[in-house]
Amino acid sequence: MTVTKAMIMAAGVGSRLAPVTDNLPKPLVPIAGKTVMDIALGKLRKAGITQVIANLYSHSEKIIEHYKHDANFHYIVEETLSGTAGGVKKCQFFFEPGESFVVLSGDGLTDADIARAIKIHEKSDAIATIGIKKVPAQQLSNFGVVVTDKTGFVTGFQEKPSVQQAKGSHINTGIYIFKYEIFEYIPADTFFDFAKDVFPQLLGKIMTFEVTEYWSDIGTLEQYEESIRDAREGKVTV
Repeated sequence: MTVTKAMIMAAGVGSRLAPVTDNLPKPLVPIAGKTVMDIALGKLRKAGITQVIANLYSHSEKIIEHYKHDANFHYIVEETLSGTAGGVKKCQFFFEPGESFVVLSGDGLTDADIARAIKIHEKSDAIATIGIKKVPAQQLSNFGVVVTDKTGFVTGFQEKPSVQQAKGSHINTGIYIFKYEIFEYIPADTFFDFAKDVFPQLLGKIMTFEVTEYWSDIGTLEQYEESIRDAREGKVTV
């Protein structure tokens, strides 16, 4: 089945990006004249995605205003934050049984080949496929580390391990492709995270694809400034 739908997790407050996010939602921060979410939507369209839904929270009205003329952009507004998986669960109505769909973080800037990721997901028959990125050892403690077997299936996760404790060199990029069955592992109306609550239930059923292209988690002011420089220097396509 062709993958045509996606969700962007856009409910983050972006407190570490203050004061940029004091009056601006994190997905609308500008990179080289475009918002982070505009860039993500462009990458999704390139991969054949035609319909997108986002969960909104902080400054939601500004995102709604920004996309009011985009008939292919849908949204829900969360009254209380429900975690990464909880937010996706609230969008279950948007997807159909039997179909797979893409999920992206609203604060990610990447040139990852999403179309290739979808093909890997479909070939593997995994419930979930996640994008992983190799980073220098000294950076591993800032991210969730993904441990895989030789075939690419996930055998374990480590949340921000020390360099000495890290069992792998690849981190979770927040780029996911899910089968509809993922919703069976997420309870309704419950704060639930993928990394802590969902993925540990699915070890052996999660495939990975390596992101060799540009990827940045725009989580801090330093990372945001670095991403702006990278865009100006042509290191990432915007």
